[in-house]
Amino acid sequence: MKRRDFLKLLGVSSATAVTTSCIESYHWAGTKSQKLIPYLVPPDEDHIPGEFVTIPTVCHECPNPCSALARIAVKAPDPVEIVKNREI
Repeated sequence: MKRRDFLKLLGVSSATAVTTSCIESYHWAGTKSQKLIPYLVPPDEDHIPGEFVTIPTVCHECPNPCSALARIAVKAPDPVEIVKNREI
């Protein structure tokens, strides 16, 4: 196979891969998704969508990791509030 033919084949295959990956409403098998999955682990049953969920986490700003609470509304966390300045 010549270099020019190889580059043509590489261009066509990469364009095909990019085009098929840009389709958001279809999975790889071609089936349309019917529901959204907002969480990998479902939240408590009393959680109302759109309200903040507070999860415990660890702050790594200094050499001593401190316990902290993160408020998450949709997907991105708000600025983390440090609950107690104690080491873990």
